[in-house]
Amino acid sequence: MDIIEQSRFIINRFDHYFDSINNKGVFYITINTFLLGGLLSQIGVIIKSGNDSWWIYALVLGFILMNIASTILTILSINPFKGPKCDGPPSLIYYSDIACKDLNSFKTEYEGQTEEFMKSDFTSQVHQLAGGLKTKFDRLRYAGVLLLFEFVSLIPIVVTTILSVK
Repeated sequence: MDIIEQSRFIINRFDHYFDSINNKGVFYITINTFLLGGLLSQIGVIIKSGNDSWWIYALVLGFILMNIASTILTILSINPFKGPKCDGPPSLIYYSDIACKDLNSFKTEYEGQTEEFMKSDFTSQVHQLAGGLKTKFDRLRYAGVLLLFEFVSLIPIVVTTILSVK
């Protein structure tokens, strides 16, 4: 398989992964919003339950902080990936580099590019996208771990609140 075709194939796969991150991100934000809204709507019940245990309040505070951190990480992971600024190595594939050029310069460079430059440009683009994808998945993974801890911290909060309601 030609390196340019292989690069196109890899970039198409990466596009699927970027879509996957966005879909998971929307799911995480929805769950976080639902959980935080549910907890905040019941905060009065938790306070009035007569349970003055400090650890319940610590769990509630911990839950809220984890929820906010998870939401922030999720938002960071679904923000568009932007590679280097206009001062990086020139690319005729990357939209930001293309936008940095005036139309005539772009036309001249695009029409005059060699196959070797195209191979190098595609290789650089694949590498840049892979780096951005890794960062996004790492952030989303941390957000997911925080979301898991949110669920775990909710168990004693809910059980204690239900048992304390008179």
